[in-house]
Amino acid sequence: MERARRRAAALDPRPRAGGSSSATGGLEQLQRMAGNRAVARLLSVQRADGEVGWFEQRRIWVHEAVAAQNWVGSDPPGVYWVLNGLALDDIAKVFGMLTGTERGLVASHLNRADGLFDRARISMGIRRGGDAAQRQEADEVHWAIRVGRYPAAFERLGKMSAARADAVLATLDRTHLELLTAHRTETGRATNVERTQRAVAAALGVRYVPVEERIDVDLELDAEGLQGRFTNPRESPRYIDNAMVAVGVSPMYADGMLVYIAGMELPVLIPGDIVRSGGAPSTAASQQVYSSRAEAQAKAGEGRHAYFEGAGGAVIVPTVLSAATAPKVMATYLVAFNQWLHDVQETLTLIAIGLAAELVAGVAVSGIARGVGKVLDRPVPKGRSASGGDVIDPPHARPNVPATARARATPEFLRKVAENPHDYLVYRTPDPDVVANQPLTHTGENTPKSEFAKKGVHFARGDDVRGYGEYCVTVHEDQVDVAQNRADPTEYISAEDIPVGTGQWHTWQEYQAARAAAKPK
Repeated sequence: MERARRRAAALDPRPRAGGSSSATGGLEQLQRMAGNRAVARLLSVQRADGEVGWFEQRRIWVHEAVAAQNWVGSDPPGVYWVLNGLALDDIAKVFGMLTGTERGLVASHLNRADGLFDRARISMGIRRGGDAAQRQEADEVHWAIRVGRYPAAFERLGKMSAARADAVLATLDRTHLELLTAHRTETGRATNVERTQRAVAAALGVRYVPVEERIDVDLELDAEGLQGRFTNPRESPRYIDNAMVAVGVSPMYADGMLVYIAGMELPVLIPGDIVRSGGAPSTAASQQVYSSRAEAQAKAGEGRHAYFEGAGGAVIVPTVLSAATAPKVMATYLVAFNQWLHDVQETLTLIAIGLAAELVAGVAVSGIARGVGKVLDRPVPKGRSASGGDVIDPPHARPNVPATARARATPEFLRKVAENPHDYLVYRTPDPDVVANQPLTHTGENTPKSEFAKKGVHFARGDDVRGYGEYCVTVHEDQVDVAQNRADPTEYISAEDIPVGTGQWHTWQEYQAARAAAKPK
């Protein structure tokens, strides 16, 4: 016990009296290697007879930081420094242990965490620390909007009392409220629709406009969507961190990346000279969105960033793309990059140091790739034939993400998926023979994770990178790419829409019906 206590004390991030050691120390390094929960279990050995428990110690740190108005410091630890180092559920628990006054102060100063910590995750943890029933309702509405199920969001809000709906809407950020407004006609079977729409407008601080009217207000609303003027470009649905659905990396893009944008068939190439995977936070020179990158860079100056319209105005991009300006993009990029690096290490035997650069990044690397004499083909962009012929008109404007997509589901569900993916996966295929013969149920405990990895199914936890609470799910063509929530087997949550009539199923009942119809009479 004494040895365990000494080991925990060595990892204790609290500043020592009279010392000058950093408040991060070994704990931060251990967090990066093992994750927050592993650190929590290790540090829990501090709790012995008469000693302060792990959660109680974090509560004391936050209590002292609130009293000193220390919001972001590290030595002594500030409020958001402490919360940012906790898992999502632990943030909720520590927040719930505070007094009502302390909770109000922590929530009201959350903007201090911008650019320094993962504000979105801290905010979600704070919301979870409130009333349990309201928390569950808020999460349901939040994720319904996030995956584009606007009728479900309106139906849930319509069933609530007016006061409860107002409280739930108050937990949503501006982007989600604007999405609800933009899709205000997609109400499904919702009740109290007008009351809900008025409440959304009030939460946004704009005048309510009935659907049938065509009146320009502060946010210009029309039948095609939201074309708004925003005081902060990062609140716009067009901002790259809000619009992206996946990120691709390749040595062809040097230090850059491909960002797949909702509503666009082709990805957007982000040049490597604006990508910053590390470094100090950047400050916005202004909130204006410039028409070109050159103009934005000229206005930004040294050590700051500005915003410009990219891809013909389809997306708003900062001149410095980093974890501070686009945390979701960078978290996904780092996961994709590390995965690509792992694949390279497994498949390439060597690259000669004297090999011409154009051969490495271009057409062929003969005799080196995979240890055989195979020539690597240059990737062919979606929408153009392999022979370089005419552009093929896409059947729909949806991002064609070849391998990696962000699974859109609740963090709790995705955590279960990552912990035991076998029980939460089913195959989907347009092949009628597979419908008739392939058992498309959970694979159960019989298939080890190593076998799944060999088939090309990988899970990467996004919250291992800057604490972002989503997951990157990597799949290969004709492989598993639908997650089934075993706790609620009536619903699948996929990284993209499932086409109707292709032998792919939205629900377990649809799958069972397809199996029954495929059986010989």
